[in-house]
Amino acid sequence: MTVDEVKALCMKSLEKARVGKDPDSIQHGRDFYKYMFGHYPDLRKYFKGAEKFTPDDVQKSERFTKQGFFLSISP
Repeated sequence: MTVDEVKALCMKSLEKARVGKDPDSIQHGRDFYKYMFGHYPDLRKYFKGAEKFTPDDVQKSERFTKQGFFLSISP
């Protein structure tokens, strides 16, 4: 892949997985953790206190709202 192709794909991905403080962007961060907890339950052990969380628990959790936000804005 050329540099221009990679750049175009990255910019296109930002249309769906937005970064920012608006509610849609924050939800994208939550969705990342919901997907991870639903599809890779063995990784839950790395989240102390959330080892038995389901994707629905992640959606309701203030902890993952904050973590998802910070994940979305990290470089």
